[in-house]
Amino acid sequence: MDATKEEFRVMEEYALLSNAIADSGSNASSQLGVSALAFDTEEELLWMGNTGGHVTSYYTYQLQKYTSFQVHELNEVRYLLTGSFGVLSLTQNSLRLSIRRGLTAFTHSSELLKDMQCMTVLPSNLILLGGHQKTLIEFDLERIKQVRITDIDEEGCVIIRQHPKFVCCGDISGKITLRDPNSLRVQHTFSTHSITLSDFDVHGNYLVTCGYSNRNVYTPDRFLMVYDLRMMRQVTPIQMMFLPYLLRFVPAFSSRFCVVSQTGQFQLLDTSASLTPPPLIHNVELTPDAYITAFDVSSSCQALAFADNAGYIYLYGASNEALFNNFSQPTEFADPLEPVPSISFDDVMTPYSTIPMPYYGDEKLFSDLSPELCQKTYRLPQPIDPQMLSKMRMVGSIGYVPNPGNKRRNQMPYANSDNTSGRVLKSPSECHYCATPTSSPSAIYSSNSSTSQNH
Repeated sequence: MDATKEEFRVMEEYALLSNAIADSGSNASSQLGVSALAFDTEEELLWMGNTGGHVTSYYTYQLQKYTSFQVHELNEVRYLLTGSFGVLSLTQNSLRLSIRRGLTAFTHSSELLKDMQCMTVLPSNLILLGGHQKTLIEFDLERIKQVRITDIDEEGCVIIRQHPKFVCCGDISGKITLRDPNSLRVQHTFSTHSITLSDFDVHGNYLVTCGYSNRNVYTPDRFLMVYDLRMMRQVTPIQMMFLPYLLRFVPAFSSRFCVVSQTGQFQLLDTSASLTPPPLIHNVELTPDAYITAFDVSSSCQALAFADNAGYIYLYGASNEALFNNFSQPTEFADPLEPVPSISFDDVMTPYSTIPMPYYGDEKLFSDLSPELCQKTYRLPQPIDPQMLSKMRMVGSIGYVPNPGNKRRNQMPYANSDNTSGRVLKSPSECHYCATPTSSPSAIYSSNSSTSQNH
C-alpha cells in the first residue's frame, strides 16, 4: 500500500470518544431529538440545536457542557452557523445571533422569513438565508437588516453549500443550482435524484449528492452522484453498501468524504472509488428505535459528530484527544472562585472580614436587628467628686482644684448604675465632660461644664 492510501487508512480509523444526552431545556417535559449539529470554526466547541428550540454547546472531545440557552419557545432549530461574529441559530421564522457565552446579540424576524431551512456566509460577509420559499435573503449582521431579496425559480432552497467559485443551492426536487456568489445569478444546474435531495456537499473540484429516486417505490438511492466542477458534468456514481442519508467532505483531503446512514453506519470514501481494500464501515451504537438526524465533520478532520432523534450525541475521533480546529481560539470561562482561608475554631485573632460575604439582595440576615434594638444611646461621664468641688478656687470663669491623685493618667471611667442613680441621657447635649486627671497638682474645670482641658 502506498503512502497516500496508508495515510487515508489511518484517518478512517475513527473510534468513539464520548457521548452525551443533549440538553432539552427548561421548557421541555421529555427528551427532545437533535435537529442541528455544528462544530465551531473558532473554538473547541460543538453546538447542538434540538426540536424544542434549545441550543447547547459542548467543550472539547469530553463533551463538557459549556453554554445552554433557549432560542425559540416552540420552533425547532434548523441550522447553526458559527464564525467570528458568534453563533447564528435559524428557526422556521427567526434568526438569532448569540455570543458564545449564551447572551443574545439580536433576534430578527420579518414577513419574508416564512419557512427557513439553511444559511451560509457569502464572500461579502453577508448571511445568505434560504428555505421552503422562492426567495433568497441576504442579511447584514452589522446593520441587522435584510439588504437584498433574490427571487428564484426553483422549488425553494433547502441546502446551501459554500464553494470558492459558487454558492450551491439544492431544492426539494433534487436539483442543485450553482450561483455566482456576488450577483446570485445562475451559472449551472445539476439534476441529481428523481424524487428529492437528501444531502450534498462540495469541496475542491467535486460535488457529491445523495437522495431518493423513483424505482417503483419511494426509496433512498444507493448510488451517490458525483460531479466534476471543472468539466461541469457527472462522473462515475458510487454504489453504497448501505442506504446513504447524510454526507460531508473531509476538509484535509480534496476528494474524500464521509457518508452516513440513518441506522448509524458511516464510511469514508473517495470520489474516484479507487480505494483498495474497501474502506471500513463503522457503526454508531444507537438506542432502540433511534435514527441519525444530524452529522458534521470538524475542520481538523479529527472528529466526527452524530446525533439522533432520541437526543443523544456521539463523538468519534481519530485520536484519543481529538482537536476540533487546528488553531482554536481560547474559550472564555467564568473566573474561578478564590478559595476561602480556613479559620481554626479557637482562633480569636483572625477577623471575620477575611471571609467574603455574598450579595443577598432583599433577603435578611440573622444579624439584621430590629429598629428598636438599634437606637442611639449616650454614656454618662462620672460626676465630679463633691470634695473636689468644695476645694475649687474660681479665677474668672475657670475653676482650679488640687488633683487628688486617685485615678490613673488619662483615664476617666464612664458612668454606671452606682454613680448615676439610674439616669439615662437622651441626647449628647446632656453630657457633662470633666477633666482627665494628670500628674499636675491641679485640674481646671469650666464653669459651664461644656468643655474641659488639662492644666
